[in-house]
Amino acid sequence: MEMKAYIEGIAYKWWLLVLVLVLSFVVGKSLAVNLTNQYTVSTSVLINDTLLATIAVPNDVVQIATPRTYQSKVVSPHILSIINKHYPRLVPSQLQQDIVVTADSSNRLLLISVTDISSRSAADIANFLAQQFVITRTAELNRQLDYYEKKLQNDITALNSDITNRSLAISSLEPPLVRHVAIVPISPTVQRTIAIDLYYLDQDERNLYDYQQAFQAIKQTRPLFAKAYMILQPASPSGALRVVSLPEWAIELIAIGVGLFATIVLILTMEYFTPFVRHKGELNRIIGFSVSAEVPHKFNVEQKRLLQFLVLRKRIEALRLVCASIGAPAIKKGGYTVLLTSPRKKRSFATVLAQLLSHNGQRTLLIDADFEHPDLHQQMKLDGLYDDKVTNNGFLLSFIIKTSQPHLFLLPAAELDEIPHQACMRLIELLPQMQKIFDVIIIDASPLDHATTHLLSKQAAQTLVLVKKRRERLKTLKIAYATCQELKLDSHCILLS
Repeated sequence: MEMKAYIEGIAYKWWLLVLVLVLSFVVGKSLAVNLTNQYTVSTSVLINDTLLATIAVPNDVVQIATPRTYQSKVVSPHILSIINKHYPRLVPSQLQQDIVVTADSSNRLLLISVTDISSRSAADIANFLAQQFVITRTAELNRQLDYYEKKLQNDITALNSDITNRSLAISSLEPPLVRHVAIVPISPTVQRTIAIDLYYLDQDERNLYDYQQAFQAIKQTRPLFAKAYMILQPASPSGALRVVSLPEWAIELIAIGVGLFATIVLILTMEYFTPFVRHKGELNRIIGFSVSAEVPHKFNVEQKRLLQFLVLRKRIEALRLVCASIGAPAIKKGGYTVLLTSPRKKRSFATVLAQLLSHNGQRTLLIDADFEHPDLHQQMKLDGLYDDKVTNNGFLLSFIIKTSQPHLFLLPAAELDEIPHQACMRLIELLPQMQKIFDVIIIDASPLDHATTHLLSKQAAQTLVLVKKRRERLKTLKIAYATCQELKLDSHCILLS
């Protein structure tokens, strides 16, 4: 029963399944177009900055900085924003996934690969990245060389000045010589000063030599640094490698399957936590109501053709069982009265039930006891007043109306009274007389929470509570069941699907 309820819940939300089916197909179609036409284009860049920095320039004087990895140098936020301006469909987050930068173990060969739905745009992006990388890295290398060249010039000038000054200072401290012999002996303090100045003078001369050599090396190797980064092989659309992916139809089927599966899981979760009644097993187990029948939903066309039995047999079989349960006691004793009500909202069922009972040959009177909203006379084809206006005991029947259906009569609520309470009391007075004339009397009453329904239920031999599947809350049905128990009614449920 639970599994059947879940299946009915899925079928009940068929519109959601159709909507998800359409949306999943659209999404799958879009994904298939974007995923099946993927091309990968590559270009390579030769890197000689490290080799030149270690061989052409003395490392103890000039320190040329070279990065360990080049991913951030190639795929920078500024570069991605430029690509996005030319190709708005490519967002930076997607570009970071589509652009792959790899280098060999010696970090001398850089490979830039770009994947896109167009081989031409992929090649364009790959060449742009390579060119921008060469330009920016060459400019950075030139900035370092300019810095060291200027620094070395300043250092050489400063060292020349220091050497000249120290030489003059040493000369001033040395005593005059006569035939290479000092006239005045040198004191120990002056000797130490001269020794220190000679030491620093030697250091300055060594540094001056190293700086001059480094300066000359930068000047001589400057043209070589212009070729520190070179594009070996530009990317070409003709050399694009197509990425192998699933066929378009397979992606569409996967998208549809995922969408339907997620929708079914959602529906099952909603069914599990729903506060509404789903099947008659819940009425018996949770509420306590005994279910007389589960009647399928009737369409307007079926209701019109009901008497000609043009509807499917399985859809009318439940109605026949209900009519049999009412007709059997009516045969033994006439005037069998049935009250139709519902927990809160009025349900339309009285007209169909009365028509079937009258079709079986039983004189049936349908009483519209919904005094606030009487509408049964609009659902039936009327055929004048009742012929026998006065019974044998003088009871007046002018308020009863015949219908186009033989053996079926209607008592409209408007014929009783305008005030609901007075109309209810009037109907209670008339019921014993009408029970002597008709085989079956069906009272179509207001919902069970109305006071008039409580009064009329005492006059009925049986009370049928009409419960609409997936419309009535279990909490409301518990209140309705407690009301029936309190009124001591012979109550049964008819579950309307």
